[in-house]
Amino acid sequence: VLAAEDLPAFEKTRAQVLHGKLLATGPNYDYKKAMEETVAAIKEAAGQARATEGSERREWRTVLVEGELSLASIISHGRWEEKYSVVPQWLASAEKIAGLLVTEDSAPRDIYLSVYRDLLLCLVILNGKGDPSETADAAIQLGRELIAANDDPEYRSYLEWQLGTCLVHAAQIEYAHGRYEESLRLANNADALMAEASKGRRQALQTSHYMGRLHFLIGSVYAIHKRDHATAVRWYEKSIPNLKIPTATAFSDEQGLVGEKLVSIGVSLWETGQRETAISLTEDGADLIQKAVNEGTMTEEALAVPFENLAEMHRALGN
Repeated sequence: VLAAEDLPAFEKTRAQVLHGKLLATGPNYDYKKAMEETVAAIKEAAGQARATEGSERREWRTVLVEGELSLASIISHGRWEEKYSVVPQWLASAEKIAGLLVTEDSAPRDIYLSVYRDLLLCLVILNGKGDPSETADAAIQLGRELIAANDDPEYRSYLEWQLGTCLVHAAQIEYAHGRYEESLRLANNADALMAEASKGRRQALQTSHYMGRLHFLIGSVYAIHKRDHATAVRWYEKSIPNLKIPTATAFSDEQGLVGEKLVSIGVSLWETGQRETAISLTEDGADLIQKAVNEGTMTEEALAVPFENLAEMHRALGN
């Protein structure tokens, strides 16, 4: 795409943004090169947005928003000490440009849902630092307004999915802050929205990825904080097939996180008497964590829990 001669310039720059994200994903990730590629695309889009008008300016501003959101995500995943102060600046800039798109370029307001989604996702990546409530409330208000005002089933499905993903991230942050009932409320709302949206949505890898994380989160509230392993397992069983599906655009450190989730699910399966399944799933989780350790995205200490769990399980079975 980058080498194509017949593409509009803004599409080439959009492809450069995507290339930057691809450099930050997969086993050979390189956050530094990804950031450099994305910054170059942002500079080009920003310059063109200032120099153009009308529909062309709108296209360049849209690419600029996409680039700044992508850069915020790349920096969030990286190991830069300044990321906790730098990421909010890029997110604020993207939201400002989105506002210009709506007020000056007649862009649809749903662009804000993309900004809110990525803002909340960055807070998740930054270990829940920051309060999601204001952004979540803004997303809910806007999403409800847009859904109520549109009769097109396909567009309504798109809006429900966008709002649902916002709520998934908000629920994850509330969980990280220890506000488990609020996390469960948001997660249940997300599940209702995304279940409805999925009826008219092609079952893409990203769809499975989100549903897996959402159902795991709900299961975790029941397993860990309500001590209700039976209910937890019902949610976990929904999550397992989706968690195991690899996503081509996922950041490489996510396989270790999926491994940890499988290990957690193994505990509830064990507690509800599904012992062989619990061992098998814990072994699967340990394998993913081991791969993450080998690739340098997790430390050896991450293997302690699955190995201890497996040892206890085998002792209980007399192995």
